[in-house]
Amino acid sequence: LALGDQDAPDDAAFEMLDGLAVELDADRAGFLFFDKGIAVAALLFLAVGDPAAALVGSRARGLRLWGKSPWGTLAMVFVAAALALILWSTDVASPLWALLVGGLVAAVAEILPLRLDDNATVPLISGGAMALMTL
Repeated sequence: LALGDQDAPDDAAFEMLDGLAVELDADRAGFLFFDKGIAVAALLFLAVGDPAAALVGSRARGLRLWGKSPWGTLAMVFVAAALALILWSTDVASPLWALLVGGLVAAVAEILPLRLDDNATVPLISGGAMALMTL
C-alpha cells in the first residue's frame, strides 16, 4: 500500500451513487411521461425485481447470458407478476394484462446487454411498453 491509498475513494460507492442518480432521473421521467399507475409499476419492477434478479442470479450456477443468469431473469418475472397482481387488485394500475407484459418487458430489459444503465432502461422501457398497451 502506498501512503494515500487508504484515503482513495471507494469505486463501488461511486458506482452506487451514480446508479442512484440515474434511477432518480428515470423516476422523474416516468412520472412526467406515463400515467401515475404505470410509473409506479415500472419503478417497482426495478426497485423490487432487479434486486431479486441479482440475488437469485448471483447464486445460480450454469448458463450465463451476457454475464447474467436466466434464473435471475425468471425471478424478476415472478416478482414483477406478483407486483402486477398487487397493483391491479388495489386499483393502483390496470389493466392486469398490460402490467404482466410490462413486468416481462422489464425482465428482458434487465438481462439485455444495453449500453445504458438498467436503472434507467428497466423503468423507461417497461413503462413505455405499458403505456403503449393502454392507449
